Amino acid sequence: MQSTNLPNLLIVDDNKENLAFLRSVLRKTHVNLFEALSGSEAMKKTHGVELALAIIDIQMPGMDGYELAIKINNERVGAKVPIIFLTASYFNEMDVFTGYNSGAVDYLFKPVTTHILLSKINVFLDLYIQKQTVIQNITERMQAEEKLKLLNEELEDRVNKRTAELVKSNNAIQQIRKNYQTFFNSINDFIFVVDIQGNIIQTSATVIRRLGYTSDELIGKSILTAHPNERHDEAGRIIDKILNGRKTTCNIPLMTKMRVQIPVETKASHGHWNGKPVTFLVTKDISKIKLSEEKFSKVFHINPSACSLNNKDDQKFVEVNEAFQTLLGFDKSEVIGNTAIGLGLMTPETRNAIFHQADYKGNLRNIEVDLKAKNGEIKHVALSSENIKVQDKNYRFMVVHDFTKRKMAEKALKESEAMLHKAQQIAHIGSWELDDTTHDLQWSDETFRMFGYIPRSFKPTMDLFLQSVHPEDLPVMINSITRAWNTRQPFNQDHRIILPDGQVRFVHEKAEIIYNKAGEPVKWMGTVQDITEKKQIQRNIVKAIIETEEKERAYFSKELHDGLGPLLSTIKLYLQWSERPKSSKSREEIIQKAEEVLEDALTTVKEISNKLSPHLLKNDGLSSAIKSFIDQLGESCNIRFDFQSNTTRRFSMEIESAVYRAATECINNTIKHGKAHTVTIILNDSGSHLNIRYIDDGIGFDISKTLSIKKGLGLFNLQNRIETVGGIIKMFSKKGHGVDYHIIINL
Repeated sequence: MQSTNLPNLLIVDDNKENLAFLRSVLRKTHVNLFEALSGSEAMKKTHGVELALAIIDIQMPGMDGYELAIKINNERVGAKVPIIFLTASYFNEMDVFTGYNSGAVDYLFKPVTTHILLSKINVFLDLYIQKQTVIQNITERMQAEEKLKLLNEELEDRVNKRTAELVKSNNAIQQIRKNYQTFFNSINDFIFVVDIQGNIIQTSATVIRRLGYTSDELIGKSILTAHPNERHDEAGRIIDKILNGRKTTCNIPLMTKMRVQIPVETKASHGHWNGKPVTFLVTKDISKIKLSEEKFSKVFHINPSACSLNNKDDQKFVEVNEAFQTLLGFDKSEVIGNTAIGLGLMTPETRNAIFHQADYKGNLRNIEVDLKAKNGEIKHVALSSENIKVQDKNYRFMVVHDFTKRKMAEKALKESEAMLHKAQQIAHIGSWELDDTTHDLQWSDETFRMFGYIPRSFKPTMDLFLQSVHPEDLPVMINSITRAWNTRQPFNQDHRIILPDGQVRFVHEKAEIIYNKAGEPVKWMGTVQDITEKKQIQRNIVKAIIETEEKERAYFSKELHDGLGPLLSTIKLYLQWSERPKSSKSREEIIQKAEEVLEDALTTVKEISNKLSPHLLKNDGLSSAIKSFIDQLGESCNIRFDFQSNTTRRFSMEIESAVYRAATECINNTIKHGKAHTVTIILNDSGSHLNIRYIDDGIGFDISKTLSIKKGLGLFNLQNRIETVGGIIKMFSKKGHGVDYHIIINL
């Protein structure tokens, strides 16, 4: 293991014996020894290593000693390695120049004298150690200087910060004093600071400005100086109680220097001023309050709503207006001094419930309550109250709005709405409204039930509605809404919804947009009707029609096949007998004519029979029947058919017939309208499902538009035919991209 504290020494010689010799010589030196048999090995081992000395053999294969020395020192710019070259041969001055130029400090000839080699090595090691010591001393000194510099900077920074803090604190104290003085003098109330004898020691600027005295005329004078002379005795008794902590308020007016009285309310508190106990008197001018009381009295009495003022402590009426008397039928003399319970207006339970809340909050707003008038009539009212304080007394101001007539109208409206909800429930018709600005959606109770939710159990949203729409019907639904918005026309749309329990229902939506006078959309209004049973009835009807058609086709097929077929065959035999010599025409003419007519008849019979009820479908199954139909078309149209099927088993006649009719109808539509070159039909029996895919490369069409304008009767028939056997069909098409139908039937 190499030591990090010892000098690193490199020895390089391509002769292992020479290396062993050098190693034995250096075994007692305290160095980390790096050995190498070649220049390349030496470069690898010492890469990134600081070397104190290198002993290198000059003559080595590959990279010689000179080249190695140059490379070693080129890697160590600014820290050249002293190199002792070993050589066994004579060298000239040019070789010496080359050696010293590559970093050599000495040459030794082989065989090397041990003590000479050791003495040279020790000299260079001592020089290296001295160099490292000097570098370390310089580094430590630089570090110490840097540390001292940092300490000086830190000390200077701390002194500057402390100085700044002291300046900031002093400025803050000055600002606080200034702010306090500004605040003290900016208050509109009269502020007096009096000592324990009741003498004024400080006033606010409002006192000087409003009362007209100078500071010298008030400071050191009794607080009674600011009160009317005729009330000094009364004021003196109150001030004495305030100074002794037995009273905190005083309502005696202040007197200006010009002998004008100012109605006030004074509140007292105790504290210290310049370290001495004082009393602070804060006096509020209530001149405006007096004026407000007069205005309040006028508003109180002319208010069309019933108003009352009660003493908050004992609940007794202090004042009522004329509207109160008219509403409840009491004279003012009956009300004043009485309580709501004493008049029979409300029960104690009602009063406690209402005014407990008022006392907690300080007010009430439009609390609905029933009051009993003097004649026993129940008045439905909205009661509001506010706790107020006038001259240290607590009152409850109440306003009562009578909405008895509105209550009766609301009751009638609720009964009407209940009848509407019942009618909607019976007819399975719900209603809804959507605000175009706020997107606030409202559902009737029946709409909630229709979508599988408890009525009014949550706030419906448009996102919830769209999530409830069956994913296969959602694009058509969105297109219908968009079209109604763009054309300003109502829309009618049948679609499926998925209930929270996974049940699928069919509904019919009708809606229109309501516009304001400016022609701007305000809201959507619509109805939704559950037509699941209607759809099921339609399916049953279609299913019955298909079954009847199949029976009729089978019947006609049997008649044509079993009746007309043998007859034509007999005619053919008869014509063949015409070969007898007694025939009026030549045998060739009779046979040719008969065979032409007969073949046409037989072909016609087979085509009719196959169209009504293909025998291959009944006898050989679905794949054979479709392939036979395609083969018959192959010669008469320019479409290339690619038919693929893995079905090897038979399905119910109902499923095989529905799929066969669907396939032939799709093919006929492609031939008539599609202008396709290729048709691909794939039948895949997965075991649990029968998957059918029909693809053509024709001109395509807009499915949503075709269905919405009621021109896609063939598409409706195709959907109904598949749905009657419990299947679903997904149709994809757009102009210029052909059609792609996916049919899935649950087996």
